[in-house]
Amino acid sequence: MTITEKISDLPGLVRHLFPAATVEGGGRRLRCGDLHGAPGGSFVIDAQTGRWKEFAGGEKGDLVDLLAARGCGRGAGDVYRWLDDNWWLDGAGRRVAPSPASRGAAAPAPSGRRLLPAPAGAGPPTPEQMDALAAHHGLAQDAPPVAYLYRLADGRPLLCLVRYSCGGRKRPSRWSWDGVRWRP
Repeated sequence: MTITEKISDLPGLVRHLFPAATVEGGGRRLRCGDLHGAPGGSFVIDAQTGRWKEFAGGEKGDLVDLLAARGCGRGAGDVYRWLDDNWWLDGAGRRVAPSPASRGAAAPAPSGRRLLPAPAGAGPPTPEQMDALAAHHGLAQDAPPVAYLYRLADGRPLLCLVRYSCGGRKRPSRWSWDGVRWRP
């Protein structure tokens, strides 16, 4: 089984990586200016297979090449771990990618993600929120999750990393402020 066959929602992953891309062919293709999602039309990604081509330079590749170029790993092993750690894999012992609503419908790509700062007094997500996410994905936790807040220079929280301990492995989950509350 290939990496692309293990991804629970390949079109969703491609749309997640390129949120500003133009959707074509009934959602089968996405078009943008380059590998980083800039405006334009010379870069095309097949949302069903993960194969891509840049017409300006003639470069092309598969999903592993695409994710490696986007900073999600250096090779197939790193990319596979990134997919697993970020909830995109399906299959025996793997978590299914969260629904677009739970990820945030317009969740941008990992690189260049636009984050909103939380109010100065905001703490991390509540233990109930963190446990609900674990339950949603069927994670059996070895210990309570641990939350780490990353703050701006003025002290406002910008990002929360929640680390779950499941089966002896650490499972990270990035939470961002949506203007009202923390969302995974």
